[in-house]
Amino acid sequence: FLGAWLHTTLLMPYWSWQYSHAHHHKWPNHVYEGEGACPKVAGVGGRASAMDRLEAVLLEVGPEAWAVVHLLIVLVLGWWGYIFFGVSGAPAWGEKGSSLFFAPNGMFPADRVKRLEKHRLSLLLLSAWVAC
Repeated sequence: FLGAWLHTTLLMPYWSWQYSHAHHHKWPNHVYEGEGACPKVAGVGGRASAMDRLEAVLLEVGPEAWAVVHLLIVLVLGWWGYIFFGVSGAPAWGEKGSSLFFAPNGMFPADRVKRLEKHRLSLLLLSAWVAC
């Protein structure tokens, strides 16, 4: 209860975080099953995303350009991209992704979806209350 309450006050979905965090610790540093900051693997997945195109352009400029921009992206957009859109999630989740907010998706089993919907509703109500 305490974890759910604290996460709600931070506008963070507790139950989906709890599930993904347990998975992250179950598969640390695993290229396919690991959750969060999964490295790209040659021959796996496409290379047509906007981020991949940006990487190619910046690497043509030089590795330093890519390093600086990548650092800014990770520090400024990384967390939000992960929790909302599942960027850097495990390849094992497939095309449906691993967003902590938008379920069902590839990460969560069907029996978790009801709990996640309830928590999203509580986040929405708290956001509405804070906005008033």
